[in-house]
Amino acid sequence: MQDDVKLALEHAWRHFQLHAQQRISVFNFYVATASLLIAGLAFTFQAARPIWAFGVAAGILLTFLSVLFWKLDSRVSSIIKSSEDVMAKAEAQLISDTNLRTVSVEREMTASTPFAWHKAWTYGQTFRRIFFVMAAIGLGGAGWSLYRVYQPVADQPTASSQGRGDTISGGEPAGSRPPLPSGPSAPR
Repeated sequence: MQDDVKLALEHAWRHFQLHAQQRISVFNFYVATASLLIAGLAFTFQAARPIWAFGVAAGILLTFLSVLFWKLDSRVSSIIKSSEDVMAKAEAQLISDTNLRTVSVEREMTASTPFAWHKAWTYGQTFRRIFFVMAAIGLGGAGWSLYRVYQPVADQPTASSQGRGDTISGGEPAGSRPPLPSGPSAPR
């Protein structure tokens, strides 16, 4: 019986370790991807009007990826919790005389502390908050990019400020200098 429990504990530990590492790797990939999309959004905020579509696409993609990675994380979290359940049961059977517990004690401490800012957050709580903030940034970025399309353009250079139309080189209004002579009698 003791060997079966140890075997179950080892199997649960390997299962836990595999999925916990996978969870962190997937989250790292998400952070890298989200960072690139946020950099793209920041670029579109400073760019001219023709690039607004990229800002909308990057914002929507950031929101979509946040939801997608949140759902992936929820799945891996449930798999990790099932491994924790097996480890807690095996731990209870192996260490019933000494009462040296780790998995079940940690779960009891987490469950007994009410939610507050001074409480340590779990990985899942932290990841969910990050996914929510990134999705909000994505929606806000897409919205801002769309807003910029319909925003009146006040900073575009006009013909008069570019030396065309009613000004001559040097910025003087046309007509303030006499016209240059032209024709066969003009000096060369």
